[in-house]
Amino acid sequence: PMKRILEFNSNAIIIPRIILTGTLVFLVTNWTMIPDQIPGHYDSAGVINRWTSKSGLWIVYFVGIIMFAGLSVIEHFPKTWNTGVAITKENQKHVYQLIKGMIVTLKLCITTIFMFLTLYTTLMINLPKWFTPLFLIITFGSMIVYGIMIYRAR
Repeated sequence: PMKRILEFNSNAIIIPRIILTGTLVFLVTNWTMIPDQIPGHYDSAGVINRWTSKSGLWIVYFVGIIMFAGLSVIEHFPKTWNTGVAITKENQKHVYQLIKGMIVTLKLCITTIFMFLTLYTTLMINLPKWFTPLFLIITFGSMIVYGIMIYRAR
């Protein structure tokens, strides 16, 4: 399983950067076609319930960038991670690889969520009903799976 996690990590490291870059290119190239008023909020069912200026898209984009950057910084300082298990010489490498995998997975989830929100907002359509439950399951599910693997690695 560790080899698959490392392979996933190496692929998942580049995908969020591609998503963020693609979102930026999408916004810049389509900016003049985006209406001045766009959805500003969706309810829990994904229905638009507030409208705002299209400049709000930049806020969504930069929040995604800030979250990605923050996780990227944290990713490089393993001694600051709250692992939930005692770190020993025997388990240190394995536990740190697992936590790094969890952070990489979270970056992928977060950038995908923000890209999805940007796309649906610019298209001015309701979010699919499965959007919120699916991304909550994927985000928290991956954290639970990694938590179990970290617990077993102790």
